[in-house]
Amino acid sequence: MDIERFRSAWRDQPVPAHLIEEDDDMIESLERRMKLFHRKIVFRDAVETLAALFVVAVFAWVSRQSGSGLAWAGTVVAAAAAAGIAIRLGRARRAEAGSAAHDLRSRLHGEIDAVERQIHLLRTVARWYVLPLMLGGFLWSVGLILAATEEIGIHSTPAALVAVAVVALWLSAVGWLVWRVNRKAARDHLEPLRSGLLDSLRRLEAGGDDQSTRSAGSPSSP
Repeated sequence: MDIERFRSAWRDQPVPAHLIEEDDDMIESLERRMKLFHRKIVFRDAVETLAALFVVAVFAWVSRQSGSGLAWAGTVVAAAAAAGIAIRLGRARRAEAGSAAHDLRSRLHGEIDAVERQIHLLRTVARWYVLPLMLGGFLWSVGLILAATEEIGIHSTPAALVAVAVVALWLSAVGWLVWRVNRKAARDHLEPLRSGLLDSLRRLEAGGDDQSTRSAGSPSSP
């Protein structure tokens, strides 16, 4: 919906004229913010999907070189995680694309739902993004460690355990950082955006209620 169509939709609502004039700037700001929001979501989803595919490709290439069955198992888990990530992100985008509507109330409700879905994705990133990829990475790394120790003739169990523990700690730190960054993005960017949309919706509904009250309270013509 372009800005002129959006403004026309606003003016079609039962809102007093003085509110329409006051909220022209709000409408333009809202339209700009939501266009930027959707562009960022598309860009982020493309980057996340390409990054996951790149990781899987690297895992597969290294696993082929090492010949480790456990490394291949990690590659399969990472590939399944990448597919799940792409599907989840794609579903959220399709839902957003179907949320646009011509009347302002429906449009605001649709945009609020879209932001809510993204907030939920970021808040639950540990479940659908971090843990599956970290599990694949852990299996892959352990497979490479075991293959390397066997190749160079090291049969020290303590050394292998130390290497596995280091990998586990490193992956845990990376996973925690990803979780923390996504939670912060939801709190600092998406939640304020949702609050702004909810405030716009309340103003619209309050204006409509005010207009209805005035109409109901006006004396009827004889």
